[in-house]
Amino acid sequence: MAISSSPQTYLGASLGAFGSTIITGTGIYTGNWCAIRSLDVNFTFGQNVSGDNITNGIYLTGKGFAAPTEILGNFTRIQLITGACQAFIVPTA
Repeated sequence: MAISSSPQTYLGASLGAFGSTIITGTGIYTGNWCAIRSLDVNFTFGQNVSGDNITNGIYLTGKGFAAPTEILGNFTRIQLITGACQAFIVPTA
């Protein structure tokens, strides 16, 4: 799904105005997020990380990220192996 391209949408998403999802455990989360941010712990991606503008997302499988970390992109599926993160929701066009 494409992100709405208005300046207000970009600003709102960067400030978390559209909400967020706290991702924990190893389940597969689906949605439309513009950024993934670590919480107070490190996190490691599972096999299911993808998005509309994420090329070669499989590279992230098994990669660990120390807190604080923020990864930008239009993510539509997120799975963790360890840790927790916050994914920022963005409305679609």
